[in-house]
Amino acid sequence: MNLATINTKTHNKLKPRFNSLFCLVLSLSKDAFLCFWGQNFLIFGLALLFLLSRGKGTFTGDSVPYRYLPIALLKHGTFRLDAFPHLAEPQYYAIVRDRQGSLISKKPVTPALFEVPFFLGYAAFKGKLPQNEWTMMQLGRLTMCVISAIACVLLAMSLKGLHHRFLPLLGGLGLVMMTPFWFTALDCWPHPLLAALNAACLLLISRRKSQRTWVFIGLFQGIAITTRLGAGVVSLVFLAAALLEKSELRSSRMRHAAGMILGALPPLILLGWYNQKYFGNPFTTGFGSQVAGRIRAPFGALAGLLVSPAKGIFLYSPIFVFGFASLRKSLREKFEIRLSLLCLLFHTLLWSFYADWWGGWAWGPRYLMDVMPFALFIACISIDHLLAKSSNKKRLLILIIVFAVLSFAIQCVGIMTWNGEYHRTFDKGWGEGRNWVWKSPYEPLWRLVRMK
Repeated sequence: MNLATINTKTHNKLKPRFNSLFCLVLSLSKDAFLCFWGQNFLIFGLALLFLLSRGKGTFTGDSVPYRYLPIALLKHGTFRLDAFPHLAEPQYYAIVRDRQGSLISKKPVTPALFEVPFFLGYAAFKGKLPQNEWTMMQLGRLTMCVISAIACVLLAMSLKGLHHRFLPLLGGLGLVMMTPFWFTALDCWPHPLLAALNAACLLLISRRKSQRTWVFIGLFQGIAITTRLGAGVVSLVFLAAALLEKSELRSSRMRHAAGMILGALPPLILLGWYNQKYFGNPFTTGFGSQVAGRIRAPFGALAGLLVSPAKGIFLYSPIFVFGFASLRKSLREKFEIRLSLLCLLFHTLLWSFYADWWGGWAWGPRYLMDVMPFALFIACISIDHLLAKSSNKKRLLILIIVFAVLSFAIQCVGIMTWNGEYHRTFDKGWGEGRNWVWKSPYEPLWRLVRMK
């Protein structure tokens, strides 16, 4: 017997073993990818990488207080910004004077509290707190990128248990890759924090509806209100849901509502204390009556937020079309869908009354980003129902992929080309009607074609 024959027989004996080993490794890899924590880690890592891909970011005057507040807290133990006298200059419009004449943030300070651990990490690494404004801006942006990635994971966790196991991945990554949500992490804006808090409440209510659950929902909604008072409309929807849920006894509903109110009290009390100390009234903020003077008729703004060429969410994220495909069935079957839809409707209606409803320095409808987890939750549940009852799943999957890729491509165009010029042009007198001009340089589909 020659050597070639021996090698052939040996190969034939070992081949089944190699095949079995390969199948085992492939199976373990698939299980590791689809397992709960493995998938969440993947979503967090990819989302964070995508958010940080925009390089240096875009920094606005809105975030000026959040650059200096962590320093003031860690170094001086106060929310006052008198240690930075240059902030008294007129161009820093987000800085006002408190009742004692000291410099203070006009905006709520909650986002700055979440920046503190990142500033401490920088100080531990460098041996000192950041000294220049550029480093402060980057730390603020990193904070919001991490919070945005956490929001993606929370949304994916709330979608666990669907029939089609790719939907948590689609929902989690879709939050930053298929919606304009990514731009909120270019600066230290409150939108990522609000979206993460709403995603956490959605996760809690989709898992278990006990009194303890509602206490945590109240806590998260209370923090959301301290971040932006307008978030209170979503909190009211959650409170109404606790009181009106049909599947619970009346006594249970009352306990759930009481638990939510109890959870919301600590952050709201702290907000009242802050306003009393610095502005002399627990019900007054740094904005005073400024917002009340910017209310307008909602009808044009409501259409603009949904379908206008420059700001309509359905043009920036066509994937949301699937949210209506099986909405009727979803509303009948899932309490969470009814709750999410009400949060979306009331939040959108609230901001349609605001004179600057389009949102400055924004790729897409900026003020809708807080409730994007609800929108994606509805879309993913509807897709799950469509795939379950479809007679031609292959064609439906192709259609879903087309809409997902289109939504992703629009966000990529924004990342590559957008630099905030829309807001500057708007301020130069183009007017609100510019939102309805097709084939303009500020319309996302036109940009996708022209790439300019």
